[in-house]
Amino acid sequence: MDPSIRVAAIDAGSNALRLLVARAESPTEVTLLRSERYPVRLGHLAFTRNTLDKKTLSRAVKAFRHFREVMERYRVESSRAVATSAAREARNRRLLLDRIHRKAGIQLEVVDSAEEARLVRLAVFHALRNRVFPRLILDLGGGSLEVNLMRGATLEREAALPLGVVRLMETYRIEDSINVDEEEE
Repeated sequence: MDPSIRVAAIDAGSNALRLLVARAESPTEVTLLRSERYPVRLGHLAFTRNTLDKKTLSRAVKAFRHFREVMERYRVESSRAVATSAAREARNRRLLLDRIHRKAGIQLEVVDSAEEARLVRLAVFHALRNRVFPRLILDLGGGSLEVNLMRGATLEREAALPLGVVRLMETYRIEDSINVDEEEE
């Protein structure tokens, strides 16, 4: 009998939605099975008008329905879906959460900046396999910059700043500098 489990992680960021599906043999032994990215750009209007528009909502639901199909195909047993700064700042985030749950059967959780930074720290330490302990971990996203000052594996200080690629483009009306359908994050 195979002792592994299939797990999935969804990151609903301000710039793109990402799905990772993996087989976990143990908490430290994980094999990536599938990775997908959809450039939905939840941050569009979220930072300048504090809302998610109809087109953005529709694109997000479509991506989440596809993610559900992929998760079913890989027989995912456990998953977590988190949304970051764009959803935190959108007044109508409840509409996004409800539609995704209703249409895709996925419970999307809006995480605060401290939880977002914690998840990034876990990913960095896992990737480095505890061989190297960075003094500083920065996570620049579409809507925010999380700064983690470390001493070994211990967090000394953290800060979340309202800086991000999508936020700056929307705030300063920089258009077509990054094509939403072709960009690499």
